[in-house]
Amino acid sequence: MRAKKAARGVAQEHGRRPSPPASPRLSRMKHSGRYVRVLFVDFRLHFSCAHQLFPQAQRGNELPDLGLANMVEEFWSRSNGNHFLPVPSPLPRRDRPASRGGASPSAARSPTRRSAASAEGNFGAVVKARHRGTGRIVAIKRVGEAQGGPAAVLREARFLEEASGGGANPFVVGFHGVVRGPATLDLRLVMSALHDLLCQRATGSPPLPEATVRAAMWQLLTAAKKMHDGRIVHRDIKPQNILVGDGHGVVKLCDFGLAMSTDERPPYEPAGTLWYMAPEMLLEKPDYDERVDIWSLGCVMAELINNGRPLFQGFYDQGQLCAIFDVLGVPDDSTWPGFSSTTFATVMMPELDMQRDSHLREHFPETKLSKEGFEVLRGFLACNPEKRLTARSSIHAQPDYTANEYD
Repeated sequence: MRAKKAARGVAQEHGRRPSPPASPRLSRMKHSGRYVRVLFVDFRLHFSCAHQLFPQAQRGNELPDLGLANMVEEFWSRSNGNHFLPVPSPLPRRDRPASRGGASPSAARSPTRRSAASAEGNFGAVVKARHRGTGRIVAIKRVGEAQGGPAAVLREARFLEEASGGGANPFVVGFHGVVRGPATLDLRLVMSALHDLLCQRATGSPPLPEATVRAAMWQLLTAAKKMHDGRIVHRDIKPQNILVGDGHGVVKLCDFGLAMSTDERPPYEPAGTLWYMAPEMLLEKPDYDERVDIWSLGCVMAELINNGRPLFQGFYDQGQLCAIFDVLGVPDDSTWPGFSSTTFATVMMPELDMQRDSHLREHFPETKLSKEGFEVLRGFLACNPEKRLTARSSIHAQPDYTANEYD
């Protein structure tokens, strides 16, 4: 009864008569002054063959509790027990830090900010499903109450819809809308389903050719440029949030659960995954911008060239800064104005013996990375965000290096 009343109320608000609960119905729900498409649909009638997309995110072999048990019976009977996609990874998941952060800048003042990710993935469980009517395979994401629930779904949907541009941004995972089960009033995000993650290369695989890395980075930079032009900051770019599809020729950004808009006023809270967080974020500067994504892309590029080994591996914020400065050298006020007044510089550095010279080239000699590629990587990994490349400038900084057949 509550579900029918809620569905009827939204329909009346937009001047339409309510449809029967069994029929899919498009509506709009408002988030931060903008509308997000919401499809009212009974999952049991319209989706089948749901199975977990990323098994490392789930303990045991059970499906996440999404109320989909009666939808998967036929799929299970045909799958010979092989319900889960194989997910080899260069490092076990437990060795990789989880995403952290809240859903909005105002969460910086909350005592619960930077909450740990759930065991079902960073900020929700993802399953793969087939639409009964069209046969289309999609990915369905549910966000638990502990991670923000329906409000977090609407927020992520808003940023994903804007970032994907209705398909105009081919390097962001496709957005199909938000579905709402009338029986549960539960919101779920529906996206394109791609085959695997960028980090899912089997252990012992040969290093990726630089040309492959270059093509992947061009696509990711194109995705970032379109996002940043729309004032959207992803804040959690990492190999685990990059999908590979279309014959392994296209990569796409996914998981906008920590995205924010620079239209929102600072202070911004630190958010993301430790190994890919920019120095200004680790130093808790409250007015960072889209260049934190460029730093993350630099970390991704380094990891791809390094055959799956992350370049900076700290265990806490200060330790991550030490790992960064150990490779790139410690900044000073001449290279990063105001650095000497940070807590790290005044409290931590006097106790440490840290070098000011960069050793980045030693990690990536010309036998591993060309001169042009190194200049791009160094531009991504500038500690001072004012000196860091932007997505737009990096595409044009080395035209011979970043040229791509998509250009």
